[in-house]
Amino acid sequence: TGLGDLPSLPRTYEALTRLLADPDTSIQKVAGIVEQDVGISAKVLQLVNSAFFGIAHSMTSIQSAVSYLGINTLKNLVLSVEIFRAFKPLGDIPGFSLEKLQRHAQLTAQIAARLPVPKYLVEVAVVASMLHDVGKLILAWKLSGQFAKVLAQARVANSPGYQAEERADGFSHAEIGAYLLGLWGLPYTIVEAVALHHGPNRVPHQHFDAISAVYVANLLAHELEQSSSGGAVVYNLENYKEEFATLGIGEMVPELRELAQTIPPGLCTRPTF
Repeated sequence: TGLGDLPSLPRTYEALTRLLADPDTSIQKVAGIVEQDVGISAKVLQLVNSAFFGIAHSMTSIQSAVSYLGINTLKNLVLSVEIFRAFKPLGDIPGFSLEKLQRHAQLTAQIAARLPVPKYLVEVAVVASMLHDVGKLILAWKLSGQFAKVLAQARVANSPGYQAEERADGFSHAEIGAYLLGLWGLPYTIVEAVALHHGPNRVPHQHFDAISAVYVANLLAHELEQSSSGGAVVYNLENYKEEFATLGIGEMVPELRELAQTIPPGLCTRPTF
């Protein structure tokens, strides 16, 4: 594929993972790991204080963020921040914006958190939603010229980018991102949800699971972003009724749209980290 070597597991996330294996781990130890990287600390605090979490008062320390969010949630925020930092494209790519991709990841995660997913799968759905487009970062970083051509083809066809990727290569950013997360040893449930976020019906579903949640949240996020930007309509939930029916939510489109509309408008229109 021309991707070459990919980065190893981000350092701070790896350190937090090791720390969580210690039964004597404390909030102070976790905060200490994150605080060693000033850039990550600042970005995590920006995200925690954004509309994403809706916290009533400002948080000014990583330790307070850990206390409020919990160690696992903070670890996942750190991973998201590190990924966007690690795969920053070297130059401009027409039709691609790192800032917009970050906002889309946040919005998708916020929607996923509100979907009717079993409680034990909510964190999986949220983390997978935050990371579902990591494959786009890899393409922008490693194959920028090829990625730019695919994006241009999608614009001309007024179709989703992943369809142009599949026509060109037989696979999309979904599989590429899942491959990386698998190499890094993330839980299979997260890797699977990322891999299938454009094709959830490739596996059977017995209930509305994390795969379904990421798929639906991504579509809802795209639809909201189109509405707020006034751009071309590429994503329309009405075109996915067959897929929704297979997932057992065929009659829920109006309800899901209403749910997505409860997301703070700022998440659709401005970056928060």
